[in-house]
Amino acid sequence: MQTIYTALAIFSDARRYVRTYDCSFAKVSAVGAACRDEDTCPNLSMVYSEAIAFATKNKTTQLELLPKQFPASARVDPRRVYTLSAVRCHANNEVSILYWGGGNCSSVCEVAVRYKLSEAGVVTEKTLIEGQWSALPAVKEYSTFDKQKHTEWLDAK
Repeated sequence: MQTIYTALAIFSDARRYVRTYDCSFAKVSAVGAACRDEDTCPNLSMVYSEAIAFATKNKTTQLELLPKQFPASARVDPRRVYTLSAVRCHANNEVSILYWGGGNCSSVCEVAVRYKLSEAGVVTEKTLIEGQWSALPAVKEYSTFDKQKHTEWLDAK
């Protein structure tokens, strides 16, 4: 993850952060660079970039950007920078992530993905979730409103 911190430092008006969520079998982390000023931010999500990873006791697996994970999906806009919005921990080494790409629309603003991890910590399945995020049963949930509690800012305001 050190490479990510260094790479994110190139945005002079950015504020770097790390968000961590504990799903017992894996930690979900998001390392990113947030815009300081919404008037000059080039992205609707208010984030320049963000890298998401799963860390188990055996392995850390960085996810590709959402448009690279699902390049043929009409639900994922390749022009948007998606950021982790919420996490749901499930049984059987599964976790769901709600991504937000900015805006308030029904088609590409929010995208939910369910990931299955092997015992070794490797992502073995990833599925776009149809339907309502709130209807997903979970063992543990971190809502959008929990973001600040799980955020460590690496730069001063």
